[in-house]
Amino acid sequence: MTDKPTSLYPLTLWYKPGTTMQGLIATGKGHGIAVLIAALFGVFQMGPIFVRSGAEGFGPFAFAGAIAGVACLYFMALLARNFARWFGGAAELRNVRIALGISLAPWTLVFAGLFVVLLGSADAESAVGVFPLFAVGFIYGWVIVLLAMSAALGITPLRTFGVLVLTFLVAFFFISFVAQMVLSLTGHSVVPE
Repeated sequence: MTDKPTSLYPLTLWYKPGTTMQGLIATGKGHGIAVLIAALFGVFQMGPIFVRSGAEGFGPFAFAGAIAGVACLYFMALLARNFARWFGGAAELRNVRIALGISLAPWTLVFAGLFVVLLGSADAESAVGVFPLFAVGFIYGWVIVLLAMSAALGITPLRTFGVLVLTFLVAFFFISFVAQMVLSLTGHSVVPE
């Protein structure tokens, strides 16, 4: 594969995710940007929590989100690689991290847009007007993740779908458990009063 497609991967990811991932994996590029995108994804996931909290500065939220985003990237890549083995996949952990991290770019933009909308109005009702746009972005992002991970894991998109469902379910319950433990240790209530 030539170097030209991989040098344009931020652009080609949007319309050729599988080919883009194969090129990045073949050249060994993209790990740093994958970690950066995961960190940004975590930052924008903290946006709604920041808006609801009414806190003065976004810095601590952004830092916690970035750390959580990178930690989740490593954890979910490990889960996806291991579950892919059940479905006949064989991939290096680094390649799975690259595919998962870079394929989060569309979702990062969707959640960044949601954060901007929430910051601008400070209420969830304003986001309802642009919900169809967010829904399309979310579904398109899911397709990007699915095709990129399929290329990285070396299995069909249908099997990759099964791998991702298992990965998200296990990660959701584990991360929820950790979040509840952290909240209970800090004296915050898990259930709103």
